[in-house]
Amino acid sequence: MRTRATRLVIQNLGIIPDMDIPIDKPLLFFFGGCLQGKSTILYAIQFLAGGALRDGILRAGQMSGLVRLETARGEARGSVERTLYKGRDGKVRARPITYVIDGMVQRGNVAKAVAELFSPFQLNQRYFTDMTAVGKLAFLLDLLDVDTTEIDAGILKAETRAVALRAEIKAYGDIVPVQVKLLDVGALRADRERVVAAAQVAARAVTDANAEIAKHNHTRAKVFASAEDLPNSIASIRTQIDTLRGHLAEAEEALKDKTAWLATPANAEQAKTSGPPPADTSAIDEQISDAKAVAVRHEQYLGKLARLEEKEQKQASLKLEERAARDARKTRLASLSEASETCPIKGLSIGQDGEVLYDGTTMSMISDSQGMELSSRIQGMYPDGLGIELIDRGESLGICAPGYRHPISELVERAKADFRTILITGVGETDARTTDNVGVFRVTRGELAEMIAAADLRHDHALADDLTEAAARLGPEPDDPPEFDPFI
Repeated sequence: MRTRATRLVIQNLGIIPDMDIPIDKPLLFFFGGCLQGKSTILYAIQFLAGGALRDGILRAGQMSGLVRLETARGEARGSVERTLYKGRDGKVRARPITYVIDGMVQRGNVAKAVAELFSPFQLNQRYFTDMTAVGKLAFLLDLLDVDTTEIDAGILKAETRAVALRAEIKAYGDIVPVQVKLLDVGALRADRERVVAAAQVAARAVTDANAEIAKHNHTRAKVFASAEDLPNSIASIRTQIDTLRGHLAEAEEALKDKTAWLATPANAEQAKTSGPPPADTSAIDEQISDAKAVAVRHEQYLGKLARLEEKEQKQASLKLEERAARDARKTRLASLSEASETCPIKGLSIGQDGEVLYDGTTMSMISDSQGMELSSRIQGMYPDGLGIELIDRGESLGICAPGYRHPISELVERAKADFRTILITGVGETDARTTDNVGVFRVTRGELAEMIAAADLRHDHALADDLTEAAARLGPEPDDPPEFDPFI
């Protein structure tokens, strides 16, 4: 058996001096001009659930205020009450919530127990539409009982690895390996040794030839010196002719032979042959020096090749991670799409990109009226919440406007089906009257006046006609902000 709200009592809250509202019909419609206290009626219920104090919450000139929601559960009666007061310092404060069940005042964490009686939509009409895109999707998945935790973990893992791989690949930069062929230093050294050896052989040959020439010149010098001395000897012999005549002929003969020897071309004085030039290995030395630089560039080339191979391997890994993430997203989207087909909330679905849609429109693009409509439908999925649903500024829904998809009769039917009462406010004037299923109240400067129906108007379709006419007369709200608006 469910606990249901049966009556709402408000005293000195905002502009409202004293209200006593029976919650006894599927739909309670509060209408009137701006700043008359309509939204304050709905805020009173939120205040009971622990809502924060707002500026101007206590009626001007009053020292205390009260909100009480009476409840019933079978034969048992109860209430939730919260009072506020102005202290000596002029500040308005709220006393602890009083929660009574069948005459027994509840103890312990009363605020928590009372808060659990309400759905988040009763505490914040824009609870769903104010969520982030991620929050809306998570909310919808929870509503549809779809668990994508494992898939999401796989996507996160693949995307995290892909981010790391992209960073590593970026660090490689542009790699353009230019092939460098190594020079055969051993062959170059052997060529150099052959050149040096040949030069050494030529040098030794010249040295040997010059030694023979030196020997020959030495012999010639001795002969020449001897020939220079012979004329003197002849003169001496001639002076001593008597004693040396016998030697004269011998000396003359010797002179004749030696002169003839010297006159022979083969015995002419010879010039020494100049030695061969030193071995020229400069070209080979330059090649050997270049070979060292080439070796360094070759090592750099091999290093670039290795880094390029690593980069290509990481790029291949990145493609695999990205493909894994795409496949996981496809699996996730398929699960979400399948789940959205069974969504109990008409018009709510998940698009191909995983974004939450309402009537084919993304959450960021839906109108205020669509947002209110969606919030109302989702609220119907929540636990009973004392059997009440709150809709503020219902004029944005175009209540009973011609051709509108949700006329007030549909709200009544939904409320009856869910065994709840919908409290809705709207700005404007109407000649509508209370029917068996709808309570119509004009709110004027915080005072409540029920629009009692004539005998021939106590039918829902008659009320719909009256509200249709009134909706056409609804004007826009003023630009000036209200002194107290609990829904801002």
